[in-house]
Amino acid sequence: MRNLILTLVLLVALAPSLSGQGGNKQIACCGQGSAAWLEGKIYVLTVFLSETSQGNYTSHWTKAETDAWFRKLYEAENWLQRQAARYGKQISFSGGYYGLSPAVYVDYIVAGAGVGNERTDWVSVALAAIGYRSPMEFHRWVQSNTDCQSSLVMVVADKPGRSYAMVYDSVYDRERYFVEGVMYYMQYSDGREQYSSSIAHEICHVFGADDLYATFAQSAQTEAVARQYFPNDIMHRTSQNINDLNIGPFSAWLMGLSDREESWYRSLLPSSRLRQR
Repeated sequence: MRNLILTLVLLVALAPSLSGQGGNKQIACCGQGSAAWLEGKIYVLTVFLSETSQGNYTSHWTKAETDAWFRKLYEAENWLQRQAARYGKQISFSGGYYGLSPAVYVDYIVAGAGVGNERTDWVSVALAAIGYRSPMEFHRWVQSNTDCQSSLVMVVADKPGRSYAMVYDSVYDRERYFVEGVMYYMQYSDGREQYSSSIAHEICHVFGADDLYATFAQSAQTEAVARQYFPNDIMHRTSQNINDLNIGPFSAWLMGLSDREESWYRSLLPSSRLRQR
């Protein structure tokens, strides 16, 4: 507790001292893949996955379920547009989907558990299942056939689990991992239906934002600071009502919505982010 109090005192002391440094594009491992910065036109491909079961190839998806997904996706996208506008940025979304007729099958969908060892190649698996030879082929298709600057793949499973983002890093195989995306579960691990704010939260991850609550990669000290300074930031918490939330200045800095850097921002970053590009 003593260390936490000292940390908070230090941050309060430093907070006003430095701004406008534009350092976000120098410190994060985001901004390298298909979803660089949250700006411009963004192509979102949804792939609905169905599991095979003892030779049964019937889609697990109903129209009501997919309609519910698109309502939440559009609500998340509209919210992101409004949040970007708060920082003077204009973004827009377009996209497509696969997985209804015909269905897109995989043998087994592992439920995410939020422990840091989740499967990270779902984008590659989903794109291969719909006919792309590699994720880079999909990326080149987006660049040649749309006017979008960024693209991401939403891989959606109709089962419980903890959703997570799959973000490219230059140490990864570029051909396989360059296209970034989200593995999204329609229900939380306890079976409750996920909120649209969960979709927006994961999309923010793809564009560079970090969690602002304690995880395997983030500290309890950072969560305490976020609770004080960014209590309604979507990276700190989610809500059934997405309009209760916002993209705070720290998350905006990470995603390129703002170049205003406070001197204490870097102390909130996980150690894995503190490397130069």
